[in-house]
Amino acid sequence: MLAAALVLRLLTLHASLWMDEAGSLERASAGSWWTVMSGDIHPPLYFLLLRAGLHLTHSFAALRLMSLAFGGAALAAFLWHFRASPAAAFATVALLGTLPELVRHDRELRPYALLLLFLAASTLVALARAAQGGSARLSVLLAALLAGAAATHALTAFFMAALAPFLVACAPGRGIAARLRSLLPMAPAAAVLAWARISLLAPQDVPGGWWIPRATAARAAAAISDVGGVPDLRQLCIAASRHVPGGSVATAAVLAASAAGLLAIATRAAARPGAARWLLAAAAAYVCLVVGYSFVDISILIARSFIPVPLFGAAAVGCALASEKDARIRRAACACAAVMAAALGAADVRAAVPGKGTLRDLAQFVSAGHRDGDLLLLFRSTETALKPYWPGVADAGIVPVGEDRPAAAVLASIRPRLGRAARVVIVYREDYYSAAYAGDLRRILAGLSVSGFPMHEAWQGVDMRVLEGARGPGAARP
Repeated sequence: MLAAALVLRLLTLHASLWMDEAGSLERASAGSWWTVMSGDIHPPLYFLLLRAGLHLTHSFAALRLMSLAFGGAALAAFLWHFRASPAAAFATVALLGTLPELVRHDRELRPYALLLLFLAASTLVALARAAQGGSARLSVLLAALLAGAAATHALTAFFMAALAPFLVACAPGRGIAARLRSLLPMAPAAAVLAWARISLLAPQDVPGGWWIPRATAARAAAAISDVGGVPDLRQLCIAASRHVPGGSVATAAVLAASAAGLLAIATRAAARPGAARWLLAAAAAYVCLVVGYSFVDISILIARSFIPVPLFGAAAVGCALASEKDARIRRAACACAAVMAAALGAADVRAAVPGKGTLRDLAQFVSAGHRDGDLLLLFRSTETALKPYWPGVADAGIVPVGEDRPAAAVLASIRPRLGRAARVVIVYREDYYSAAYAGDLRRILAGLSVSGFPMHEAWQGVDMRVLEGARGPGAARP
């Protein structure tokens, strides 16, 4: 099962980067590295490792192998922890190894595969520590893992808050002092998070405004659904209906029954005292913390904010099967996990089919058509997106448009050049970020139209658009 999970992660190793991966490369390769990192919201550990990797290779596929190694190590940790129970080992690796959200992160130049490794290992070490009555050696290891997670991503704060009740419940001894000592492994991570909060950029201070839309119940449900692979399974059901009459309903019924079977096994174990109960409670607590924070402070309701939830859930299923004495129930659980893994794996394979409209396609389109004298307007961070596949983009006479260069300033700066320009090209993102500059885009388009450059869409890709405009016949030169 581990080998199959690794194969799924290798399928798109050579695929085009996407916007956030290009941003990771930009941060890791910056000359004034710490200046760039201190202006970011993410802790620096992953980007430091990526920077070290860039000294060895500039192959994007080779650099992605680092994330694949982190993801593979997390799966191997589950396999090792539950090695005494083949059913538990199979079920946990089958589920985590095929969940599309986790597979995607394990093949990207982003910090989430490293974060998942730290959090998965922390969860399993916490389980082993509880079983051994608070081993000092495991306490030190847990402290190191949580500190590593905190140096990778701020989501560690929610993870620790969700894990804390489990650590307290499993504390050796019943006094208040013993329960407080059980939380000591979290102290180094708390210090790292405090340092990051002081030294790094806060989400509220992101230039141009925070990019995730405000929290709503529908958005929270969608994010949780995404991390659970529900949209991917829905697409699989739709595909089944195209090949087999009634295939969509039959596929959905089998998947629902399998998911319900796994949930029943986990909740059956949760009805008894033990780790499974606390792990399911930790999963629920994590969801409540992230959703509550999003409503009270600033929204982080996207799928990757919930990636610790499958770790808690899979660990709960593993604990339930490890303590299950009925062989029939263990076999049924393995069958349910196999069905879910087959469906999720099929969804991963479907998603791995090369598509059009990638960053590589965008860079090839814009660079191939670029001529001296063209005005190239790049909206917020699109220069970063083009750079991996068009290293000379900075020398192409670009005009950046962003929070520090609003529409009025851009129009004033390009007006003298419009008289000599034969063509204007605009590249912009069409995703969550669009709302931050939609007004500037409309004003620039209106200004160009008045100056004799009516714009039209020339290229459309995944979250990216290119507009082109040539001087209209008889248009007066500005």
